[in-house]
Amino acid sequence: MISLFLVPSSRAAEQLCDVSFEDCRAPLLALINNESVAIDTAFWFSDDPRFPNALIKAQQRGVKVRVLMDTRSEDAHPSNTTILQTLVNAGIPMRERVATGILHWKMVMCASQGTVEFSGANFTGSELVPVTPYVNYSDEAIYFSDDPAVVNSFKSKYDDWWTDAVSYRDYNPNPMVPRPTIEFSSFHDRGAQLRSSRHQCHQCGEGKARHRHVSYHECAGSGCSDKGLQSRSCGANTC
Repeated sequence: MISLFLVPSSRAAEQLCDVSFEDCRAPLLALINNESVAIDTAFWFSDDPRFPNALIKAQQRGVKVRVLMDTRSEDAHPSNTTILQTLVNAGIPMRERVATGILHWKMVMCASQGTVEFSGANFTGSELVPVTPYVNYSDEAIYFSDDPAVVNSFKSKYDDWWTDAVSYRDYNPNPMVPRPTIEFSSFHDRGAQLRSSRHQCHQCGEGKARHRHVSYHECAGSGCSDKGLQSRSCGANTC
């Protein structure tokens, strides 16, 4: 169930945290720890257990938490697997991006505070806290805003992506039940399903196709079809 909150226009405050000399992790964790209604977050990767632990504690005190994520980050950041599994074990709902183009959004949005944090920094200490101020640090700027126009814009886009059944799917690395199957009573039914399916393909391997989808479909001209309900990658000779 999507509960769209709208921030009143009576207040607007902004804060820019500069990682070159400031600890920007502290205000981010404070934002999460002070939330009492709902938290929406998205990230490319995290290797700092403080972040998932804060989200889990928020959920335990009754805060609704949602996470958008992308497992493709694990190729370069394998520690992200542990972070995601920690959230899965806590029962926090997550949606995984499966469309072409990675999820490179890094943000935390808190409903009762009417505040959004966003930046280019991933949820890792090396990008949020300087090792030595002005000497050894990641060149990141962490932005906090409770401007209603900014917050409501983020909220609208987040809800759009959360309900997108083509570019995102529910994330569970260990499904408890088999995925459902679809039976077609006739070739006509199958054709109608294929025409109505929303899908996208891109080239990979030996000119084959790669599918990311939530329904039955084919890639015309690729010489292969996919009748599963989860994404598949093509190798050198097969789809």
